[in-house]
Amino acid sequence: MPARTVFDAPALQAASHSRVAKLGALVRSVENWPRALSDHLGLNRDDYVCRLRNGLQVEIRGGTDDRHVVFEVFVEDIYAVSLAPGSVVVDVGAHIGCFSLLAAAHGARVFSFEPFPSNFAALQRNLARNHAADAHAFQVAVTGARETRQMFIPENSGHTGRFSLHPGRGPQTIAVPCTSFDALVAEHRLARIDLLKLDCQGSEYEILYGIAPATFERIRAIVAECEVFDAPPRWSAGALQAFLDELGFETVRRGNIVYAERTGDPATASGSI
Repeated sequence: MPARTVFDAPALQAASHSRVAKLGALVRSVENWPRALSDHLGLNRDDYVCRLRNGLQVEIRGGTDDRHVVFEVFVEDIYAVSLAPGSVVVDVGAHIGCFSLLAAAHGARVFSFEPFPSNFAALQRNLARNHAADAHAFQVAVTGARETRQMFIPENSGHTGRFSLHPGRGPQTIAVPCTSFDALVAEHRLARIDLLKLDCQGSEYEILYGIAPATFERIRAIVAECEVFDAPPRWSAGALQAFLDELGFETVRRGNIVYAERTGDPATASGSI
């Protein structure tokens, strides 16, 4: 019997870029949509709680990327996931917790990783606000190794989703602890990962290219937002898609997002231990 697919193919194909379509999607998805729209238009930059029609509530820091991430995850549905209860999800670059909340609402067991202090605090608040008891947050960056690295801080304080371990965001940095994906899988004793989501501002390449083959066998599906770099050549969405194709994943690319899924369950998919 074929494995249940993780990605919702019709949702992947249904995106519309017209302003009217986006406004309609906002109204359908967000209960207090006028407040979210006023934030988008720059009319009100105060903090607020975005009340979604699916019952979730997300604390938003007005005038920041927070509102944009809520829109991507809950209005545009850029991840287009359909997770079964009991799925194991790893969210790398969890930000304020939007995708983690979405996965938890599907009944998934979620491991969320967010290194930047203010984002991590917002992540914790949003998980608590929504009683996401099986979502577990960790203030650590995922990279290629256990180490401490400098994270670059954007000069625009509203760019809360653009902190990066790679230069080009701003001159200021903050030291953050890092771990490798292999290490976190071993530490949390994950026998399978039904979905690995990556939105980590460039670290997706070193993470995926550095995963050991035995760990890759545990991963059923991946969705990765890919940063654009001039070099090295492998640090591109196209190269990453080709790499995952070679590993036996079926892949689709929509803009800078790569979706990858195995046709069957991972060999070790016997559950978390």
